[in-house]
Amino acid sequence: PPLTPALNPFDPEQIDLNAIIDGYPNSGGFFIQPINGFFYREYERLTVFHNPNNNGDVTDDPDTWKWDDIMTPYRFRFRWSSTVEAMHSVRIILNVPSMGTWEMAPFEFQSYWGDPRNSFVSVSNNGHFFKTDDGHVYMPIGLNINEATFGCNCMEDIGDTDVCEDCYEWGLNDPCCGIRSNKRHRAGISPEFDINGNSLGVQGYTLDPAAYVKLERILETLKNKGGNALRTLIDPTQFDIEFEKLNNYLERQYQAWELDNLVSKCEELDLRIEFNMLIHYAITYHPGGYDKFDWDFSQNCDGCGDESGNNGTHGYCYWNELGLDSPLEFLTDPIARENYKKKLRYMIARWGYSKNIFLFELVSEINNIGVAEINEENIDLNGDGDSDDLKVKFPSLYNSNAQETRPAVWIWHNEMATYIKDELHHTRHLISADYAGPAPMGTDLNADGDNDDYDIGESESPCMSGFYDRSWHLPSIDVMSYSNYSDGFNRWEKMANHDYSHTDQTGGLICGWTAIGDDYVVIGYQNIPKPVVFAETGYTYCLNDDYTGFVKDIIAGVMSGHASSGMSWDEWSSTEHWDALGHANHFMEEKVFNSVDIGSGEWVPGYSLSESDDEFNENGHDDERAEVVYLRNTSQDHPKIFGVIMNRTWNFYTMGGNSCHTQEMQDAYFAGDKVSLDNVVEVGWGNEKLFIRDMPIHQYTIRYYHPVSGQEVNDVNRNAGITGRLGLEDYPLMHDGSNGHYPYYFFLAFKEGEEFEGMTEESSLIESVKINTHGHSEENVTFVDDAHFEELRKNSKTILYPNPANSAIQISTLEFPQYSKFVIRDVTGRIVLSDAMNDNSHNINISALCSGSYLFEYANSAIPFLIAK
Repeated sequence: PPLTPALNPFDPEQIDLNAIIDGYPNSGGFFIQPINGFFYREYERLTVFHNPNNNGDVTDDPDTWKWDDIMTPYRFRFRWSSTVEAMHSVRIILNVPSMGTWEMAPFEFQSYWGDPRNSFVSVSNNGHFFKTDDGHVYMPIGLNINEATFGCNCMEDIGDTDVCEDCYEWGLNDPCCGIRSNKRHRAGISPEFDINGNSLGVQGYTLDPAAYVKLERILETLKNKGGNALRTLIDPTQFDIEFEKLNNYLERQYQAWELDNLVSKCEELDLRIEFNMLIHYAITYHPGGYDKFDWDFSQNCDGCGDESGNNGTHGYCYWNELGLDSPLEFLTDPIARENYKKKLRYMIARWGYSKNIFLFELVSEINNIGVAEINEENIDLNGDGDSDDLKVKFPSLYNSNAQETRPAVWIWHNEMATYIKDELHHTRHLISADYAGPAPMGTDLNADGDNDDYDIGESESPCMSGFYDRSWHLPSIDVMSYSNYSDGFNRWEKMANHDYSHTDQTGGLICGWTAIGDDYVVIGYQNIPKPVVFAETGYTYCLNDDYTGFVKDIIAGVMSGHASSGMSWDEWSSTEHWDALGHANHFMEEKVFNSVDIGSGEWVPGYSLSESDDEFNENGHDDERAEVVYLRNTSQDHPKIFGVIMNRTWNFYTMGGNSCHTQEMQDAYFAGDKVSLDNVVEVGWGNEKLFIRDMPIHQYTIRYYHPVSGQEVNDVNRNAGITGRLGLEDYPLMHDGSNGHYPYYFFLAFKEGEEFEGMTEESSLIESVKINTHGHSEENVTFVDDAHFEELRKNSKTILYPNPANSAIQISTLEFPQYSKFVIRDVTGRIVLSDAMNDNSHNINISALCSGSYLFEYANSAIPFLIAK
């Protein structure tokens, strides 16, 4: 019956719906996993392509398309995926604190399992890449698909126009053709009304249904072009479930339903998703004209024209409902943190089932928190003594208030990641922290224009700084995401060599620093403690290049030693050059991952420029016109290398070694002029000698592969002599694809006679059954009975027996006395018994516990067991 006040179905403090799933795998063993239910509303997207009831309001005009709410008796749902063939028992528990607790009678179902490559993604053995359950390395190769990519924006460098042929790549066939202009820009979306003049409410501030029709076609194109991944951001104009109202997602359910569709479409197409859970624009002031969905509306947006101001929205609910003064308080206010955890719980409950999500990213570019450029009249914001400040820039709090913000960032990261893993018991997905630009340590404390100031002095390791953001080293953070927007010159030289030194390029990405004189730098690829993905890539100058920078990001990114290729924002509005995704993906899958396991051992990235005596440009520079980016293992006996060689004159950003960094090129770009691509030439060994250096003395086989067909085009034997230089002598690098030759080629190099062997038996075998239990490491779980105790005792640190038990259990461990306390939890995660361990073999009285499933936690072990009386 109706209640006054009504219960909030999104607040677990009012309605707590959860389930306990037991599993009995066919291969033996037992596991328990708790999951949460979520409130659900069903929708239907009515368009000219889907109008089953012939609704007359819906026409071929995309402005008439809409979402209809469909009544369903199933208002709460559960989602869960099995990873093994097993018989499962499910118990559903409903707790309404104001009314009582109910438990549904258990029911059973059988799960079936096929390809172990279609699994959740984990970190490889060497800690630098991703893998699936069969041990196969998975490398995401894709791009950001969000905002304009599947929105209704016109193509890059095309102004607003109603002429579809000019606006869209697909012209008249684009689903967005005919959409009104104020629905073509995310920042300009304003209140909308249906054809009958009825307000669309919240839906009026988001992308139109046409954008989601286009999304599905974009995903199909991505798959057809050869990509295997995408990144999408949870943005207020699409997919975000909480913005206007705190802890209330009711009017945002159509966005959640569209995110369901995205996940389902990716399951259908076998695409994986880097799932960003919060775009940082929500915790900044008017970023990029994004004035309707920012932190607050206390200022007017600079450059937003008629669309500046409130227009019906009220800023982020954490500001307008909790009265927080600064975006920093989103991270530090205890009420804000507790409410945000409820949102995380809902997101994990609804989308945490999907194996097609390979990474949950907590928030994008968190080091840009608070950044803004606003208008402010009659206030002296900059302290110059007047009161007519305009176009005032608010710098990132991460840099301007480092002392408070940076510790707050890593504490927030740790709290949210730990909540997901330990309180929600969700360990199936990797968790990432995301940064952009010089992160996470550079800051200009003394306002001298650089980013190298630290509270303890420049000559000391910044990792000892009290301002240091420790997110990189948190055990709760599995992966680091990095947005790399640099301007081209020396970009891949730095990234491929992992030159994360104390420079303007990166500001120092991690700790792991080594002293060289008075400077501290990261020495070597292996100092990076966990996988790093390129969450975003792109170039900030010379965007009129068309496509070569986009292609280079893809083909060089897979060789860089990072866990993904660059998820580019370039080429977002045109799919013409997306074939490069397939070129890289095909080579890596067919020639590399099916032959060697780069997830084991040390695979070190490298970079080299060709040697040239020619004067290449009018400035008289001796510029290298070919380059190689590669990965090599460190074995002296069986060295192996794979990589890509490139014609630098073809790539706009590395042309002549000066790229867009010449003042003339920058001036031309900002003046709107097309920069000339002079001196684009064919290069080869005759005029550009290209080497891989520091190779062991051997004879090597080098095989070159055509980037489009994937076919082998050359197979040669070359020596690396006492100089350690292996010459890449046989590369035909044309700049335009003429005569079948292209500006880049892939290659393999290996000791003659060794080949790129197939995967070893150990790495190709399907891994043993994994068990998720309350966030603990799955490899530490052991299930035994008396008969197998002695055999298993030899290989396990902690053994529990008998199992099932009656009135007592015996614990035998090799980890005493390092750890001293154990706990026993019931299926809800509640601790029902705890005590101290006082010797190596401990007898525990469990006679007071009822029959059922329990979890014994001790040291590094989490052991499920049964009590049967």
